Amino acid sequence: MPNKPWAWPSAYIRPIPYTPVGLGVFNGTIVVATKGIPYALSGYHPENIQPVQAGAFLAPCSSKRSVVSTSMGVMWDTEFGLVITPGTG
Repeated sequence: MPNKPWAWPSAYIRPIPYTPVGLGVFNGTIVVATKGIPYALSGYHPENIQPVQAGAFLAPCSSKRSVVSTSMGVMWDTEFGLVITPGTG
């Protein structure tokens, strides 16, 4: 049931190496702001989704309330300032 995430089996769980802080969406891609490197998840069916790094830099999200989906990408606050990523790298 792709459109019912609360009903997904545990086989759809995709671990990432950093603790997630918040989520945003841009162009059908879920961007995960973490305590380290951000990750992106995209695909048409949950069993085919794989997490990929949404950047090669550390961009630790300081607050889940700072994560915002915009028309240019997903933005959040870090200790270095604001970060924005389109989720593709």
